[in-house]
Order: sequence, then C-alpha cells, then structure tokens
Amino acid sequence: MGKLTKAAIGVFFISVAAKVLGLAKEVLLAYKFGTSYIVDAYTIAISFPSIVFAVFASGIAESYIPAASGIKDGKERNYFTSNIITITTIISIIIMIISMAFSSEIVGILAPGFSGESFELAKKLLYIVVTMLPVMVVYNIYNGQLLYDESFIFTNFVNSLVLNVLILISIVISSEKNPQMLGVGYVISYFVVLIMYISYSHRNTSYRYSFCCKPNDKNFSTLLNMAIPMGISLIAVQLNSLIDKALASSLGGGIIAALGYANKIQLLFYSLVTSVVMSICFPRISMHFSNKEYEKGKHYIEKAFLIATYAGIPVAAVLILFSTPVTQLLFERGNFSSNSTIVTAECLLFYAVGMVFYSYREIFSRVLVANKNQRKVLKNTIIVVLLNISLNISLIGVLKHVGLALATSIAGIVASGLMYLDLKQEGLQFIDKEVILEIIKILFATLISSLGSYSLFRFVGDTIEGELSLILACIVFGLFYLSCSLLLNIKIVRWAIKTVIKR
Repeated sequence: MGKLTKAAIGVFFISVAAKVLGLAKEVLLAYKFGTSYIVDAYTIAISFPSIVFAVFASGIAESYIPAASGIKDGKERNYFTSNIITITTIISIIIMIISMAFSSEIVGILAPGFSGESFELAKKLLYIVVTMLPVMVVYNIYNGQLLYDESFIFTNFVNSLVLNVLILISIVISSEKNPQMLGVGYVISYFVVLIMYISYSHRNTSYRYSFCCKPNDKNFSTLLNMAIPMGISLIAVQLNSLIDKALASSLGGGIIAALGYANKIQLLFYSLVTSVVMSICFPRISMHFSNKEYEKGKHYIEKAFLIATYAGIPVAAVLILFSTPVTQLLFERGNFSSNSTIVTAECLLFYAVGMVFYSYREIFSRVLVANKNQRKVLKNTIIVVLLNISLNISLIGVLKHVGLALATSIAGIVASGLMYLDLKQEGLQFIDKEVILEIIKILFATLISSLGSYSLFRFVGDTIEGELSLILACIVFGLFYLSCSLLLNIKIVRWAIKTVIKR
C-alpha cells in the first residue's frame, strides 16, 4: 500500500474521531451554557486571536508550503523556517501586549451590542486568550513544516484529536460561576499541542530551530510576495466574520451562540472530507506545480472535487430536510431549550444550502495558492466579502438571524464560481462532460434518497420516538444513496471499490 494511501486512510479515521470529539465539545458547551451570554462572550473572545493572526501571519502560514517547495537545499530551508518563526513571534508578542492594554475597546468593536455581564465576561476572556497569539503563530508554522515533510498522520492526530480533547476538558471544568476557565483551557490546549509539534519535529525530521532574524532574506521576501495577497484575503474573511457577529449581537442574547452552533454542525460534515483531501493533496499539488507537472496536479484536483461533491451534496440534503430533528438530537438538553433549537435549526437550514460550495471554495483557493496565484484569491475574496456584507445588511432587517446564514451561503456559491473561472484562465479546468455527468448522477441519487428517507420519517414520526425516527431515516437515506451509486456506476464509488479490492 502506497504512502499516500496509508496516510489518507489514517487521516480519514483520525478526522472522523476528531469530528465526533468536536461535536461532543459543542454538545457539552450547549448542555452547560445553552445559548446564553457566556457562549456569546466566549465566541467573541476566541475569535479575536484568529482575526489578529489573519492580519499578519495567516498568509505566511498558508504560503509556507508553496514557498518551501521552491527551496531545494535542506539547510537553506531550515534557515528559512527559523527566520519565519523568529520574525512572526516578535511581532505577535508586541500585538499581544497592545491587545491586553486595549481589551475593553476591542470588545466594544467586536460586539457593539454587548453590555453588562456579557461585555465584562468577553473582556476578561479576551485578556486571557490573547496570550495564545505567539503560540498560535509558531504552532501554524510548525504545522506547515510537518505537512511539507508529509507527517500527515501525526499533524492530524495532534491538531484534531489532542486539541479537541484538551478543549473538551476545559469545558468540563468550567462553570457558570467560573466561566474564565473556558479561556484558560483554550490557551493551555494550544500550548500543549505546540510542545508536541516541536518535540516530534526535532525527533523525526531534519529541522532544528536556530535563532535568526533577517527580514531582508531573499526567501523571506519571496514568501512575503506570496503571503501578502493571501493574508489580505484571509483578513477580509475574518472581517466578514467579525461583521456577522457584530450584527448578530444586535439581535439579542444567544443569537451569536445559535449561529455558531448551526455553523459548527455543517462544518462538522463538510470539513471532514475537505480537510482530509486537502491536507494530503495540497503538498503534492504544490510539488507538481513547482515542477511544472500540471496534469499530475490536475488529477488530485479532480479527485478532491468529486469526493467533495459525492459526500457534500447528500449531507447538505439531510441537513436541509432534517434541520430541526438534527439540532434536537445533538443539542436539546440541559440549558439548551426548545426555543434555542428553533433558532439554531433555522440557521442550520440556510447554512446547509451553501455547504458543498464551501468545500469547492476551499479546494479551489488552495489550488490557486499552490499555483502561486494568491492575488486572484485576494481579488475574489474581496468581491465575495463585499457581497456578503451587503447581503447581511440587506437581509438582517427582514430575515433576522436567518438572513445572516443565507448571506453566507450565497457568498460561498459566488466564491466557488469565481475561483473556478480563475482556474480556467490558468489552464487548470477539469470539469468536462464526464465530470458533469458524474454530478448529475450524484444529484439524482440524492433526490431519490431524499424522497425515500423523508417519506419514511413522516410515516413513522407519529408512532416512533423522534430521535429513533431520525436515525432510521438517515439509515434509509444511506442505503438508498449507496444503492443508487452502484446502479449508476458513479466514478468515485467505482474508484473506491477498485482501491479496496486492489489493496
């Protein structure tokens, strides 16, 4: 069995376990705090390091693998990595100190609708979690270095399983009387995984950190040329998320939490496939593009696209059909009330509309980065963010929280379309008649499965307990979908069967 096949299998099972843990984390958070101001404050606080990271370091982290692929000498590449770590760490420490000094002003900007308890708690949590900024910076650089070294299983194990377990523990030990533990546990979790990354890297790779700080290094300059447009595009995404939360804070307590829970449910499903495929394919795509082997790179792109389509469309259909019972099954217990279920389910339904397109957007943007076309990612991101903000402002007055979710889905659909047009301009198009036929087969199989499962759910809903009827409906959906896939001879299923038989 080849190295990538083994890695793909290992990463898949790790990712499945991680998604289960991630779901358990959200279920526990909902059980203990519902859609209260505590969850709102926690959500705002932990979003801030991501926003700051996007401002100055996200583009560097995202562009590390394509830049490192162009450096053939190992010692030169090690110097390059150490230089990045030193420079970004110094900047992050300065930003951390400034952020701690202006925590009240920052919360006022992030959540203008907060007041009283929610404002004070958000300020306390922000003061705590901002200390993780230097840790987050080094952690992401090491993650890129290990992925470049094709340590797929270890990085996914630590980044997914270990991190989720540690954050889950922090939620367990927190309480309404001591919600600050949510922030403390969040920071400690990232610090522990960083130590694991450093230890593993020093034991299993040739990389050794050595202090160096040379901003005018030629390789660092090359990285910045790639990272600046990518970083600006990621800043735009974070800004969009910030505006979403700011608008949601004006709709009343708990709306930020409800949007967060709904988004986490759809992320749980779409990121499973996308993260597995891209964490393995992205380094190989970068390598092939660096060597001008575009046809080999396109092979990985097509496979990633078909996997995302085959898995994403039926999952989106299930979430649209059963948004309310899915939310009830996952969250409605403890402090998570039936009213919380209604609001969260409404958001989930409209997030699910764009779910498969989020996967496409992720895949296409990574391909453009691998082909060193970050400026096109930036252009499309700015267009889509402006569209999303416009839709948010237009729809929130009429549709409230649902309008925010719908705006995100529409923007995701437009983003994937724009990025594919850019791939065509670069000669990297892969959607031909054969791929279109596969999409039609998948849509037909999803339609038949949806009709069968929803009919069963309505038929047995009055006689069987709600949770059991949902589980039965999902099982029927899966059986119908698999049967239709075999009858229609869908390519990705055919490939999977051949791979299993061969191995």
